[in-house]
Amino acid sequence: MNNILDFIPDNSRYLNNFQQSCKLFKSTVQSRLDDIFWTTLEEFLGKKNCEGLKNNTLKKLIIPRYNVWDKRRWARCSPIECSPMHLECLYSILKQNTYIEEIEFSQGTSFKYSEDKKVAQILKTNTTLRSIEYSRMYVSVKPFCDALKHNTTLKELSFYGNAWGSMNIYAISQMLKVNSSLESLCLSESGVDNNGLKLLASALKENSSLKYLGLGTSDEFGIESIIELAKSLKINKSLTSLSLGCNENGFGDDADKIANAMAKMLQYNSTLEYLDLSLGRITGVGVTKLAIGLKNNKSLKDLQLRYCKAGDDGARAIGWLLKHNTTLKSLDLYDNYIGNKGAMYLYHGMVENNTLESITFSPESEDAPEIEWQTWNLLRELAEQKENLIIHHGFGHDPI
Repeated sequence: MNNILDFIPDNSRYLNNFQQSCKLFKSTVQSRLDDIFWTTLEEFLGKKNCEGLKNNTLKKLIIPRYNVWDKRRWARCSPIECSPMHLECLYSILKQNTYIEEIEFSQGTSFKYSEDKKVAQILKTNTTLRSIEYSRMYVSVKPFCDALKHNTTLKELSFYGNAWGSMNIYAISQMLKVNSSLESLCLSESGVDNNGLKLLASALKENSSLKYLGLGTSDEFGIESIIELAKSLKINKSLTSLSLGCNENGFGDDADKIANAMAKMLQYNSTLEYLDLSLGRITGVGVTKLAIGLKNNKSLKDLQLRYCKAGDDGARAIGWLLKHNTTLKSLDLYDNYIGNKGAMYLYHGMVENNTLESITFSPESEDAPEIEWQTWNLLRELAEQKENLIIHHGFGHDPI
């Protein structure tokens, strides 16, 4: 094929005119291509997001839900129509952008067109992203884990609500053994079962950066995997927050054994500050074990036991704990079948405690025992005397 220059006379004037024409053509075409690019992206991300991307001022990008529901069936929550072209425009921007620190994919989005691999490729080289959230995305996790073995800047990663199998949890555990920068990982409602928890426990023995691990809303943890987790937390020196809150089925018959394993861990662990065992169906026996484990603990500041079964016996143990522990600042015992006797145990414990800042306890179930109004009056008077103490009854945000 002949070169276009072969048809231009060998004359400086003609050559100069041709060069000027090429520059004009390039600028015109480039401008048109830019318009098409941003128009395409604006259809997907919206005008406000695109303006932030153009001006390099956008810090958090929320990617709308797309390719999920049939619009005829789900008129109220219809996703935005999205094509491969929209996604190509998006990822070409993300490769170059050095301002965005957070990316959140709207819940319910289904990855298509191999977007998971494209995002993973970005993570391998990007040095500004600090947080990515994939809630209920149903993504393949392996590409992300491979990328995070090299990425040293991402701090927060959420895979909340992804129904996974053991292979995905294995990939995450292997990543945690290598990654030294990730500080927050949410895997709640992501299918972490007994075997998956053992894998994560093993990874925590080697990981030195993770501070928060969310494993809530599960009923598949047994005593064996919890024991392995407890052993790891005796060694781990970085994790400060752990959520093991269950779904409505709780920990089943292992509830009090699991509480005992956590209690033994708390006797040795010196870094954990937040522990959530809500909905675990832990009875007074298990709560008593936790109280004993926390007596001399100097790190835990927040204990969540909502919707357990502490009862008056558990409240007595907590009351005793409050007389000895000087670290605990927040305690949630909402809907724990604590009656008037249990409330008085808590009252006497709080009288001698000067560090607790917030406590919640009140029955929600109709068959739960009542707390007499005289006891509530005593608690109100105590809250007024102790300026740093807030007592909640669990209904609304206002204290008693």
